[in-house]
Amino acid sequence: MTAEEIRKSGKAFLSPNDVKDVLHVMPYSLNVTIKCGGTLPFPHMMIGTRLKFPREAFIEWAEKTKLM
Repeated sequence: MTAEEIRKSGKAFLSPNDVKDVLHVMPYSLNVTIKCGGTLPFPHMMIGTRLKFPREAFIEWAEKTKLM
């Protein structure tokens, strides 16, 4: 999703596939980072085995870091 699509989205949570274009990464690399004990610089949570990002918190972080 583009930054504008993320802003307009009604989703409460975003997936790695949703944020890949804003972060310029492969979605799988986000999952691997967390599963290998790494951290991400923005809000995230694991729901079962799925990595999710609260949309509003992600937008706030991305705007602060000038990605959006």
